[in-house]
Amino acid sequence: MEDINVLQKAPEKSSEQVAWEFFISKGFTAEQTAGIMGNLKQEHNFKTSDVPGGLGIAQWMGARRERLIQRGSHLDLNSQLNFIIEEFETTESAAYRGVKASSTVEQSTIAFQNLYERCGKCMQDTRIQFALNMYYNYR
Repeated sequence: MEDINVLQKAPEKSSEQVAWEFFISKGFTAEQTAGIMGNLKQEHNFKTSDVPGGLGIAQWMGARRERLIQRGSHLDLNSQLNFIIEEFETTESAAYRGVKASSTVEQSTIAFQNLYERCGKCMQDTRIQFALNMYYNYR
């Protein structure tokens, strides 16, 4: 009988795993990363699609939505993750400073929620629970 070598494709990373690795690579702590991600899970469950409530993982609306679209590849996860960093470095620097000043998952979740998302119906407890789940799943 002949040995057959089958090349197995590495399993594709989930959007959550990609986001976790992305924010960690950008210098955020595990607590800060989890806080950001708890918000993104609440906003659109890491989906990059455009829906009536907003565009992508952070549910951007208005001028922010338009700036993301103008960048091209606006439905791509990496493009949306990079857009968050671009906003942190420019128009959303207060949100960046708030997240970076946080030392707990809860503080980071609330900072991103209040300073970056500026949500109407935030459901803060749900965001924090999502963030804690991210922290325990990925750290």
